[in-house]
Amino acid sequence: MKKRWIVIVTLAATALFAAFAYGYWTPGDLAKYPECLTCGASRKACAHTRMVAEYVDGTKRAECGLHCLMVDFVDQPGRQPKRVLAADYHDKRLAEAEKSWWVRYDNGVECMGSKAMLAFRTERGADDFIASFGGMKLSYDEALRLTYRDIEAARRKGMADSK
Repeated sequence: MKKRWIVIVTLAATALFAAFAYGYWTPGDLAKYPECLTCGASRKACAHTRMVAEYVDGTKRAECGLHCLMVDFVDQPGRQPKRVLAADYHDKRLAEAEKSWWVRYDNGVECMGSKAMLAFRTERGADDFIASFGGMKLSYDEALRLTYRDIEAARRKGMADSK
C-alpha cells in the first residue's frame, strides 16, 4: 500500500511539473491580460519580459515589456504608478521592477525587437545571463532612461521620415 502511494504521489508531482514547464499553468496576469495593451503582442509569448503597472487611481496596465509600458508613461505623463512589476527572465514570475536588475540585450529574436530589456530578481541572474549572452546591466532607473531615449529617437525618426 505504501509503495502504491509513493508511485501515485510521484506521478502527480511529475504531471504538475510538466504542466508548469510547458506553460499549461497560466499566471493570473496572463489570463486577465492576454495581450499587450500598447502593441497587441501576446503577453504569453513575451512572458519573460511582461510587466504590470498599478496606478495610484487603482487602475492597472499590462504590457509585453518595458518599451510598451514606457510608451504609456510618456503618453500619459499625469498618471502616477504606485507599483510596477516585471517578469523575472528565468522563471517568469512577477517581481518589483525597481528592485530588479535589468539587462539590455540586443537580439532581433526577443520580444520588442532587437533591444530587449530583461529583468532579473537577482544580480547573479543578470550577471550569469550577461556572461552567457552579452548585454549591459542596468538599474531600473537606468533602464527607464535608456528606453525613454529609444522611444524619443524612434519618434523623431518617424517624424523625419514622414516629411
